[in-house]
Amino acid sequence: MGRVQNHARLDEVGERLDGAARPQPAEGQGDEAVKLAPPGHKDRPGALNNLGIAWQERCHRTLSLPDLEQAVAITREAVALSPDQGAHDPARAGRPANLAHLLKWRFEAVGRPADIDEAIGLVDEALRIVPRHHPKRAELLPQLVTHLQERFDTYRGLEDMRRILDLERLMEADGLVPEHGRGR
Repeated sequence: MGRVQNHARLDEVGERLDGAARPQPAEGQGDEAVKLAPPGHKDRPGALNNLGIAWQERCHRTLSLPDLEQAVAITREAVALSPDQGAHDPARAGRPANLAHLLKWRFEAVGRPADIDEAIGLVDEALRIVPRHHPKRAELLPQLVTHLQERFDTYRGLEDMRRILDLERLMEADGLVPEHGRGR
């Protein structure tokens, strides 16, 4: 299904659901957690991240573009508010990775080039935060490959394919990809 068709499908499903009783993310618990962590509170980034995940899950159920936009906005705020705990903070890396996932999904639905570019940049940022042999890299490296592959499939940029191949070699060297997983 093409990007325009995906966008139309998301809108169509969203319109049908607008008349139905649409479930709220996490039965409203995420909103309540954010209220308990007002602006400036140290737990606000985590509460916003969890609420963004709830909206993401809702979007998976409803296929609604407005729900996806809400998930992106909330998760973007969680990333922006996340404190910088130093160069190597694996716990903080999950938030940009979550936002990257949402932006890739929006790129697939709408086709906005800035979304896939930002998604790749966010995963690169998350990888800079995580030390070389930390287990979180086992999630982030394949995510980066997937985002680069999506951009390569769309725009055929050779630099993306070079990066994909380099990342696959790195993952293989680190034992993250079996030998048979290679080969494009």
